[in-house]
Amino acid sequence: MTSSVPSIRAILSVLSGDLNLSRAIRLGALTIVALISMGAAQADPPGLGGRHQPTGNKGEAGQTTAHIQRTTRVVSLIVEPAPTPQSLTETAETERREAAAAAAAAAREWWLVGLTGILTAATIALGVFTFLLWRSTSEAVRDAGDGIKAAWAGAAAAAEANRISNAAMEADQRAWVSATATTQGRLRRLKTHLGVDGFYLTVAIETKNHGKSPATNVYTDCEIRLFGPSQISQSKIVRDFANIKDHEGAGEVIFPDAIYSVLHEVFLPLSDIENIPGDFGGESGFKLIAPYVVGRISYQTPGMPGILRTVFCHALCRIGPNGEAMVFNGLESGWWDVNSALARPGTMFAT
Repeated sequence: MTSSVPSIRAILSVLSGDLNLSRAIRLGALTIVALISMGAAQADPPGLGGRHQPTGNKGEAGQTTAHIQRTTRVVSLIVEPAPTPQSLTETAETERREAAAAAAAAAREWWLVGLTGILTAATIALGVFTFLLWRSTSEAVRDAGDGIKAAWAGAAAAAEANRISNAAMEADQRAWVSATATTQGRLRRLKTHLGVDGFYLTVAIETKNHGKSPATNVYTDCEIRLFGPSQISQSKIVRDFANIKDHEGAGEVIFPDAIYSVLHEVFLPLSDIENIPGDFGGESGFKLIAPYVVGRISYQTPGMPGILRTVFCHALCRIGPNGEAMVFNGLESGWWDVNSALARPGTMFAT
């Protein structure tokens, strides 16, 4: 009965709240085990030294020993002393400190969690801001590129408009010189001062300035040639003659609406006529001689760079009995000693 005192004290301590619940449960379990052991010992009490005294004869000694071994029990009972008020206070203080430490650790963990969340939110916000900044910058760069392209297109259009305006102004303000060519008399068979046999023709060139600016350094040039099998296009003749090197040096000045006339003596070598194929003309007994006169007027306009040109080309024909234009037949005697004129229309090229 003495061992039951701690359990009763433990129960009282639990009821009073001074003992830890787990320790009280442990003490109660040990008390129950002790009570069970004590009841078994009273039912079969051991003798001195833990053994029964023999009561039978010597033949029953083995059974008696077995009975003693079977009924003898050793029970170890560990009884913890009841906690003192000081130990309970220390236990409560320890638990309080552990709870405070756990709360502090939890607080630190929540602080770290909060800081991590703030950093995560800041990172996400920074990423969103960076994306928005990149998109706005890309749009700005694209808009700037489109603006630059539009500016270049506008500048090109303005330059083209300025060029057209300047060209229109130049065309309106520059000098425009026309040329009218006529023959003076017939072809004349003569020799040059070098003894070259051929035909001379006097050509009168009348020029007029139709523009608003004077034509300066005016120079006229004129030649007589023959159409042949490989040269029958007046347009090609005119363009080729326009590309001949221009005269360098001072020339005449033709003011607006003024007329300037000049005479040219052109020469056609007899050798050029003799080199014409005998069947040129397509008929038997007929040798086509087709001379043409090509001329050029070169001039300049103040305020405009370069040289301007007016080029003309006319076929030379003989005048028939009824005033019609006819070709020359080189097989006729004195074919050149007839009335002749420059055929109309001619070809004129102006720059």
